[in-house]
Amino acid sequence: MNDFVDALLVEIKLRANTKLQIHTVYFGGGTPSLLSLEQLDKIFAALNTSFNLNNAVEIGFELNPENVSANYLRHLSMHGVNRVSMGVQTFNAKALEWMNRSHNAQQAKQAIEVLKASPIKNVSCDLIYALPNQSVAHLGDDITTLMQFEIPHISSYLLTAEEQTLYAKQLKAETIVEANEDTVEKQFFFLAERLATFGLEQYEISNFAKPGWESKHNSNYWQGVPYLGFGPAAHSFCDMQREWNIANNAQYIKSLVAGKRLFDAERLTKVDRYNELVFTQLRLKNGLDMQQLKIISGFDLKLLFQKELMRNKDKGFIDLLKENLVLTQKGKLFADAVASDFFLSNDDYNRHTT
Repeated sequence: MNDFVDALLVEIKLRANTKLQIHTVYFGGGTPSLLSLEQLDKIFAALNTSFNLNNAVEIGFELNPENVSANYLRHLSMHGVNRVSMGVQTFNAKALEWMNRSHNAQQAKQAIEVLKASPIKNVSCDLIYALPNQSVAHLGDDITTLMQFEIPHISSYLLTAEEQTLYAKQLKAETIVEANEDTVEKQFFFLAERLATFGLEQYEISNFAKPGWESKHNSNYWQGVPYLGFGPAAHSFCDMQREWNIANNAQYIKSLVAGKRLFDAERLTKVDRYNELVFTQLRLKNGLDMQQLKIISGFDLKLLFQKELMRNKDKGFIDLLKENLVLTQKGKLFADAVASDFFLSNDDYNRHTT
């Protein structure tokens, strides 16, 4: 871990820009709570030396229940961390065991109690739905348990079979059955309706928050705000260019010890930018602002995709609210497919610019 942190410190220094105004910072994409207090001190010192964090309104940090302690949280708060996200997933003992999670339900509850007593009051918890053999009642129990702690933000994710995972192998071997479309739909609708009764609004397809508790960092990402990413496989986006660091940990460390950053990059075209905005902004509560999209990209979605707009409206997937294209609750289940109906190809670009 020390070798990794040393490499990370080099990368931060190599990309230093004290004139850059940073508005949000996020520690995630792995298990940052494995970092020691000393390692955290070094990373924050490097960030504060290399960048201007004076305007950072949100500094978020991912935690696992088994890593939560009052002392660790006080230390994070001392460095300006004001939002934490914890992967609860479920309180069902059998499901946690099947997912091979390092914590049990009691540890998750104890961790939430420690979080609630800490200086960091902006707390988010992750839930997974449509687990094998999970009923709506089981999901309801998970929500009720979380709401007893008055958690202001919930991120919910559909269980998916990533390649090479135990779940994918079990599905292939037919030792477990994947939740069917009807089950997924019922649990998705139930999740939104139940959280709404506790005052949590679905401001993005997978995210629910009480007013004022939305994730500022993620909201910036969905709106297409530039960002920098540090660490193996981390992505960055700035000035119409996307970069991604080498994913291999050993090569990441070796290259930066030698003072060199290994990354790939691509220059986004207007078509790429248009498609990305369609994909991300359709996920939001207010939907896609087609007038703003036209100003940014030069493409008029309403003019180019009249048939697709009518077809998705007839299916009950979208609503047209003035200049905003908004997914219905049913449409949110098919968000990727709906977005792809409005994607431009390079041929489309050439046809409309010649």
